[in-house]
Amino acid sequence: MSTPPPINTNYTITRVPEAQDVLGCTDFQTTETEDTDAALGGGGLDVDGDIIWHIDGNLGYDVDVVDFSIPGATLTIPLPGFYVFTGGPHLDPTTPPILGVVMEQFSPVRIIVTIYLHPSPTYNITGPIFNMPSNNISVTLPIEGCAKANGNTNTNV
Repeated sequence: MSTPPPINTNYTITRVPEAQDVLGCTDFQTTETEDTDAALGGGGLDVDGDIIWHIDGNLGYDVDVVDFSIPGATLTIPLPGFYVFTGGPHLDPTTPPILGVVMEQFSPVRIIVTIYLHPSPTYNITGPIFNMPSNNISVTLPIEGCAKANGNTNTNV
């Protein structure tokens, strides 16, 4: 999974590598073995089925899940502190790898983004489990949003 670095924003997006990840050239790339299935939590020889990213507000800025979205996706579960996105051109449950994305408000300066390549009954994310084909897969997941100066509740920042 790759995402271009944010342009002219007051936040950064980073991947949280897990012990079993075999990273490629960047933290947003992993090396996987052909014909392995995604599994929640990854581990062993499985493809990581729930990839974790952090959206962090830069110094002096807060981030809030209500200010972030995935273009073309449907917000299926808007709960306090949680947004679940499915569908659209980037999260198609009929064509993996990405079945859904959960954004969780962790703190005023951090959103935890979990990208699901495996169904998650907890968040009603459905679809086939991703199986690594023999060819390389490159997926871009666009995330749109803005960070606000600490304590600023104006939505037009």
